[in-house]
Amino acid sequence: MTKGRMSRDEIEKMVKEAEKYEAEDKEYKKKVEAKLSLEDYVYKMRHTVKSEKITSKLSAGKKKKILGDINRVFEWLNESDEVVEANIYEDKKKQLEVICRLVFEILSEGIVTEIQVGIDDEALLT
Repeated sequence: MTKGRMSRDEIEKMVKEAEKYEAEDKEYKKKVEAKLSLEDYVYKMRHTVKSEKITSKLSAGKKKKILGDINRVFEWLNESDEVVEANIYEDKKKQLEVICRLVFEILSEGIVTEIQVGIDDEALLT
């Protein structure tokens, strides 16, 4: 360093280090976002499956199985503070989505019924 300035080599070294850390930060951010997405899905599905709208339409056995699967993923998430690869979280979420598909089918039936009732009510008003 001359007169308070950095040499070209020092500057290049700092730039390379910054690029390296930027890539690592992006990868870590991707992992954390995937983990948060899975956690969010687990919490929402847990709440949804326990809701009266779903409980009244699911057999006790199906509800127990779905909640058991949701709870296993929840426990897996809480086993370690270590953040794993994003694709592992994404795969777990996809597996859980397949398991919870029945819940969404029940919810969509309710939406279709509400829409049909709304349409019928409008027809009566005209």
